[in-house]
Amino acid sequence: YITIDTISSLESMCEWSATKNYMLTPIGARFNRIQGRPARVPGENFLPFDKWESVLTLPHGTGYYYLRKEILRIIELLSGVCESLIILAHLKNTFIDSDTTKVSSQELDLTGKLKKIIALSSDAIGFMYIDKKGKRKISFVPSSTEDSGSRCPHLSNKVIDPDWDLIFKKDEKA
Repeated sequence: YITIDTISSLESMCEWSATKNYMLTPIGARFNRIQGRPARVPGENFLPFDKWESVLTLPHGTGYYYLRKEILRIIELLSGVCESLIILAHLKNTFIDSDTTKVSSQELDLTGKLKKIIALSSDAIGFMYIDKKGKRKISFVPSSTEDSGSRCPHLSNKVIDPDWDLIFKKDEKA
């Protein structure tokens, strides 16, 4: 098992590798480069790292594609070397205010399309909380106010104690 703690920290770390990856594409060939100095080898004419602009500064949100691509590359890499990849995430409160209604919801604290991609590719998303008795619980009950739920029958629509043996059931036929 490998745990990413937290996915928003991974998102921050991937910003700069996504920037470099963009710079190595034909369209990013001038981004963060020393102008007028041709490169004899790739990367030779990069500005010093402390002078770089983030790929997220690209117009119209273009840079978020490169960030998403880098995060998903890391997730795929980690998934390939473990039995189960556990991704921890924080929730953020989202408020929608119209003239007639105010709606509050909690969703994964990730940017743009990445939260949907991660949610759709996950086998289970549990919402951890402390109940009225002061005990930690994980809810896999789908809700309109937070991202949660499970494709795994033993977790689907359940609220459980945070116990790995309850989450990672061994195949009973083995």
